[in-house]
Order: sequence, then C-alpha cells, then structure tokens
Amino acid sequence: MLKNKILGVGFVGAVLVMLAIGVFSLSFKVHAAPSSVSAKTMHAYIVSTKAGPVFKHTTITVSLKATFEFTNDTKASQTVTSNGKTIVTVPTKASTPYTFLAAGTYVFSLASNTKATLTVTVK
Repeated sequence: MLKNKILGVGFVGAVLVMLAIGVFSLSFKVHAAPSSVSAKTMHAYIVSTKAGPVFKHTTITVSLKATFEFTNDTKASQTVTSNGKTIVTVPTKASTPYTFLAAGTYVFSLASNTKATLTVTVK
C-alpha cells in the first residue's frame, strides 16, 4: 500500500515537472525576437541651421527592401527634389515615406536650399 502511494506521488510529480518544462519552453517561443523580415526604417532628417535647412547626414546607405522616410524637423514644409524635379513635400515636424524601385545612387536636394544635398546608395 505504501509502495503504491509513493509510486503514485512520484508519477504525479514527474507529470507536473514535464508540464512545467513544456510551459516554460513555450513561453520562450512566444517571446522570441521578431524575425529579420521586418526592416528598420531609415530616416533622412531635414534640420534647420543658420545657413538654412539641410540634411542632417549627407550620405546614407540603405537596402532595397528597407523602409525609407524623409523626416522634416524644421518649422516649415520642405520640398525634396532630384534633378530639379519634386520628389516629395514633407510637412513641418512630419515624415513622408519614399520607395526606391531599384538599386543605385540617388542624389536629393532641397528646394529651399539647393546646396543641401543627400546622396543615398541603395544596395
């Protein structure tokens, strides 16, 4: 009788341990890091200086699948151009997405300050 009771308690204990291990391992799967499919958003910041609005960085390299945005941190709307053509107009304190359709090198400027240039290399 005592032997059966010990075996029963041992069996229940083993089942509880296995259940705890299963729940513990499942919780790690639920909290796993996101896959590399989601891309980081790259920003081309437009900032104010004494010389006028400029791009915070003059060169950026992005992957073809990356999300890209022009971000305007100035007090006025900014028009981004390329070869004299308007690409996007970014409202003040806002971001506007832009999609690169092919790999290559792209040069952007600001309509309000044509000396402000940004070269984006898309790989």
